[in-house]
Amino acid sequence: MIREALSNNFPAGEWLIDDFDYLGSHIKVDDQGVFFSLEACASSLLVEVPISSDQKNEDPVVEELCIPQLVELPFQTIITGRQKFDLEKVNDRPPLFWAQDVSNNLWSLVQLRSDAPAEQLCSEAVVGQLRRTVSSMNPQELTNSIWSLSQLKESASTAKAHRALVALANRLAQKPGRMIPQALANCLWACAELQDALPNTTSAASVRRAIREAVPPLASRAAAAAGKMRPQELSNCLWAAARMQQRVPEVLVPVRAVAENIAQLASEMKEQELINSLWAATCLADTVPEVRRAVPAISQYLPPKAIQLISESRESRALGV
Repeated sequence: MIREALSNNFPAGEWLIDDFDYLGSHIKVDDQGVFFSLEACASSLLVEVPISSDQKNEDPVVEELCIPQLVELPFQTIITGRQKFDLEKVNDRPPLFWAQDVSNNLWSLVQLRSDAPAEQLCSEAVVGQLRRTVSSMNPQELTNSIWSLSQLKESASTAKAHRALVALANRLAQKPGRMIPQALANCLWACAELQDALPNTTSAASVRRAIREAVPPLASRAAAAAGKMRPQELSNCLWAAARMQQRVPEVLVPVRAVAENIAQLASEMKEQELINSLWAATCLADTVPEVRRAVPAISQYLPPKAIQLISESRESRALGV
């Protein structure tokens, strides 16, 4: 097929076919024609301006009637924090971001990770806009966003961030069928990270519930995509399964397929991927015995000292140390 031939020469990710979201629009192609919908875009961009019924046209403009989302600020300024500007205004009056802008900014903030006030304020401003734009995000933007928030733990610890994470997890549950293998692995890894990192608060509990609902469809799709996963993606899936097996048992669905492919690709794995895979396999061995078949293939590429440390770590966890 033409798509397959092009994908082999230009590996650019997923194909958008017949029914998909793109740049804030929903596009559908069928026998009746091509249809465009801007509903998601409009719902995320329209801003409610409070005007009382007795407001007169000649009344002066007051602070409440200013629309903070329309404050313009260059994209590069937000993600780098290198130019001079009033960071308090960025936080109080964030610029108008599209879904892709929010996703890219979150990813960039991870790369710039720092405790500096500039990055912290920028992070809060961007996270604040995630909930507004999540409905128009495509699978890659959703993946980048949840992965970034799993890294920006301080920014993801607020009640506002938790509301955004709930919306993000709910959206992820609807999109796994259109995700590439890398995105599936990254989402499962991020869900595992967030489950452990979230504080014990009411708003965080709602995030955990949303993650528990998002993991089953992601795991089911990962099982079907395991044969196309690269070594790091396989390692991430197995690691995520080991971390979440108690809280979300459905995460175990892809373990057999993932373990089979790890056994075949162990020679291509980096040391950290091998270590993570072996640790995960030892944690999953009692629940999914088939995972043990991957252990010999993994072990032959690791030094004895690493294997011993992983074994000791597994025993410590079993004893509750």
